[in-house]
Amino acid sequence: MCFVADNTLLSEEQGGADVVSGDRLRFYTRSAAVWGTVTPHGVDVVRPLHGAEVTVTIEEQIALEAAQPFAFRQRGRAAGSGTVRRLRR
Repeated sequence: MCFVADNTLLSEEQGGADVVSGDRLRFYTRSAAVWGTVTPHGVDVVRPLHGAEVTVTIEEQIALEAAQPFAFRQRGRAAGSGTVRRLRR
């Protein structure tokens, strides 16, 4: 299952780190927590305090809808948040 989203990374002081195409992150939405692989659109790396449109391929089926917020963690630390723009199957 895939979705396109707008992501924003936290600052380095808050735990944000570079997100590279192909990074595996832990996504949290509502009561679900799933692993997903990120592919940024138009850039290879998203830096802390920056945002980007990304495609996320999640490893498990979960209930998602457009405009749904989510958070994500990288290497066990809070890394950022985002909003689902549209679903792709």
